Amino acid sequence: SQDGTVTAIAAGDAIITATCGEISATCEVWVTAPDEPVTRLITPSRYEKKGDGTSCTFVVAMSIPDSELKRLGYNFAYGYTDGTGTDHIITTSQLRYCHTTTQIYNDRRNDFWVLAFSYNNHGELITSSRRHLDGRVDDFDSDTLTDYLSRASTIDPDSWIKPTSRGAIVDIPQIEKSTVYIHTLSGVTVYNKTYEGVKVWEEISNDRFVSSTYIVTIISGEIIISKKIIIR
Repeated sequence: SQDGTVTAIAAGDAIITATCGEISATCEVWVTAPDEPVTRLITPSRYEKKGDGTSCTFVVAMSIPDSELKRLGYNFAYGYTDGTGTDHIITTSQLRYCHTTTQIYNDRRNDFWVLAFSYNNHGELITSSRRHLDGRVDDFDSDTLTDYLSRASTIDPDSWIKPTSRGAIVDIPQIEKSTVYIHTLSGVTVYNKTYEGVKVWEEISNDRFVSSTYIVTIISGEIIISKKIIIR
């Protein structure tokens, strides 16, 4: 409409473009018809660990194309079960891969897994079975995912690491115990500190670190955020 409201009228895909002067932005919208309710999700057919211990990536393969995944609103929850049997979610994403920290990736006690999730036409969360790296498939307690999504929607982890002209500022509104790691690009840890019960505010600059490029990672509960920074 003239005021910018987009109304779905049929199932299918659409590209929406907004232009103002020389600036434009686009987004793709997928519409599922009411008579095509999402009631069951396909479990990922394969899950693989990639990398050499410093490059840490997990990749999921599916038997349906990306266009169908998008149309049905597929998301992926990447996680692991630690040595005590506790489930942790690394991240949720619409991408078929996820990156993680060297500490999590290289810990042999961690049992890594992935599952698909979406929402049906009533807004209810539905999940597939989860697939482990060794090929096992089992059910997953969706309460863990519901809790993660609920907490993630009330905070903005992307703002926790703010690049500056000298390096970066780490600014975490204290939610629970948080750990800050700083690594060189080769994977060497140069900083590791855990904070509990306080708001975190730290400046990362050449007053404390050699001028170079680093990876800053924050782990707070089940939330993990990493950014590359340059200290000048």
